[in-house]
Amino acid sequence: MAADIGLHAIAVLSDCTVFAAPGPGALDVLTKSDGTLTTSLRLGASPGMVKHEGSRPMAEIAELIADDANPARHMKAGGV
Repeated sequence: MAADIGLHAIAVLSDCTVFAAPGPGALDVLTKSDGTLTTSLRLGASPGMVKHEGSRPMAEIAELIADDANPARHMKAGGV
């Protein structure tokens, strides 16, 4: 995954993966550095596709990690 999209996951839960991205939207994760879209992840509601569950400032993610909490657990809920 990291080789294709150029981003490493910083947190993983059963159905959620958190990436540090240059912006708050899903396309910020799906767009490679050369401007093309990745084929590893596709937005949509069908099986095999992913949906954007939320964005959080990096400071909030760092605080969760410092507190030994998994940021992926708090992504959809909108915070701690």
